Amino acid sequence: MELGEQKVYVDEASWKRHIPPLPDHREFGHGWALVSDLLLCLPLSIFVQIVQVSYKVDNLEDYLRDALRKHTLIRNLPRSVRQQLLYKRRYIFSVMDSLQ
Repeated sequence: MELGEQKVYVDEASWKRHIPPLPDHREFGHGWALVSDLLLCLPLSIFVQIVQVSYKVDNLEDYLRDALRKHTLIRNLPRSVRQQLLYKRRYIFSVMDSLQ
């Protein structure tokens, strides 16, 4: 998804820029979130701080160098970039370790 097509929730160049409100889960009550909800709306800038990307990902540096594009949600990255970052779901272990 191109930068101009992404919805802006906070009009500043920060990690909060494109993060949508989390869905309410009636069975848990207001204010609770599922880890799967968090992973779906994680910005690239936060993802690379949590997950050690020790392999080459095409175009990753282009995104990280840009003041606005680095905050693109993982789910909105081009498919090729997203697939390389999420390869074999290794990122889940890093995220879970960070949450504990």
